[in-house]
Parts: sequence; structure tokens; C-alpha cells
Amino acid sequence: MGAKSKTDTGLQEFPNAYWKYMVAPALVGLGNPSNAFLILRTQDIGA
Repeated sequence: MGAKSKTDTGLQEFPNAYWKYMVAPALVGLGNPSNAFLILRTQDIGA
């Protein structure tokens, strides 16, 4: 039997650069629901 490798990583193990990078997708993700509602509304009025 081989030794088990540890694959569990905590959030603290990610470098600060990673978290700074993840700010941009988070902000974009917050704006996407409003776009989805806009698309649904335009479909509702028959566009």
C-alpha cells in the first residue's frame, strides 16, 4: 500500500496575490445577475 497524500488545503494557504486576483471575477459576478434580469425583461416584452 502506498502512502496517502494530503490534498486538503486551507484557505489560508493561498497567497495574497491569488486573493487580489479573485477580486475582479467577484465584482463581475455581482454585475451579471442584473444583466440576466435585463435579458429576461426584453424577452418578456417581445424583443
